[in-house]
Amino acid sequence: MDLGVIVTEDGDVQIQDATKLAETNPVSNVTQANNYADNGIVHFVDKVLLPEAAIEALNFDTRPTLLEWAKGSDDLSLFAVALDTAGLAGAIMELDTARVLAPNDQAFEDLFDALGDDYNSFEDFDNEVEKSLLSEILKYHVLPPANASTDLVVGPAVTLLEDNLVEVSADGTGFAFGDATPTTASTITADIDAKNGVVDIIDKVLLPQSALDFIALLGSDDLATTVTSSPQLSILAEALTATDLADTFADITNVQDTTATNFSYFNPATVFAPTDAAFTDLFTALGPDYTSIASFDTDEEKELLSEILLYHVVAGKIASADLEAGMVTTVSENDIEIISVIGTDNFVIGDATNDVNANITTPDVFARNGVAHIIDKVLLPKSAIDFINDME
Repeated sequence: MDLGVIVTEDGDVQIQDATKLAETNPVSNVTQANNYADNGIVHFVDKVLLPEAAIEALNFDTRPTLLEWAKGSDDLSLFAVALDTAGLAGAIMELDTARVLAPNDQAFEDLFDALGDDYNSFEDFDNEVEKSLLSEILKYHVLPPANASTDLVVGPAVTLLEDNLVEVSADGTGFAFGDATPTTASTITADIDAKNGVVDIIDKVLLPQSALDFIALLGSDDLATTVTSSPQLSILAEALTATDLADTFADITNVQDTTATNFSYFNPATVFAPTDAAFTDLFTALGPDYTSIASFDTDEEKELLSEILLYHVVAGKIASADLEAGMVTTVSENDIEIISVIGTDNFVIGDATNDVNANITTPDVFARNGVAHIIDKVLLPKSAIDFINDME
């Protein structure tokens, strides 16, 4: 039986046995050389060397696992790094059986291009938001067996990403795979046999809808910028500036990981944003001494205005479809009431006045770290009611 001897560029010596496939680690390293004995020399190696006869006699399964295919294939090096970055290597290794659609390196380079200049490698996926997204993308490439089979069948295929299907189609030479984008992935190498499943190398990273939403958010403004740049919210923007809340407003509605290379907002927020007309109504209610935000010129008035503004911010990203009737605590630590309009799907917002509610005139102005609902009334906490009553 012959053994292959390899001397690396660094001068290390490796011995190759009959397992042959790179993914099964056929190479043993000489860890300690030239141990002389009376009748010869001993070289210590880090692997039991297997001749062909032993493999056949003992019926060893020398096929690589799904993870070994990923880590041992030159064209899947980025796929292997992605699994490690997302913390999924162990989960892939422990799969009993599955079909893995493995994007080649060029496919991941194309993904980096689509994400923009801030993403050049998986080192840029350096916060929990991005790693969670990467995990979702990778799970979308794992097809568990259907009816105990990993064979591909034309039609929708279940993935490890819950409630997200990959569309399998025939493209003349094999199978193609559709995701949430208009472009399908083609098969480069099909039906690679692994110990715990099958690998297909594909030419595109498949993207679930969550990935498309993330890409869209990358190009959007943060919540503070979105709210203050709207033409019908100019007085709100002026109020934020007057109370020195422009920066604080952003800090409250999004917590940024300063160690991350990209944005990372862990506390998204919902803002009920009063229109200019709503502020004009407030000035009228306050009396002739209040004609604009500039009228709030004492420390007491600015503190009141600040509390009013924070009374419009709620922790969590609550789209209009997710609004539920009930009391909600705002960032100011005072409650507002979300009231269901009987007989409709609409909601109104109640404050401490207990008489006139605010209507949502424009719902779901989305930003990358939250959502704003434009309303037609300035919400007033009890402190504002007390202030108005003291003026009388």
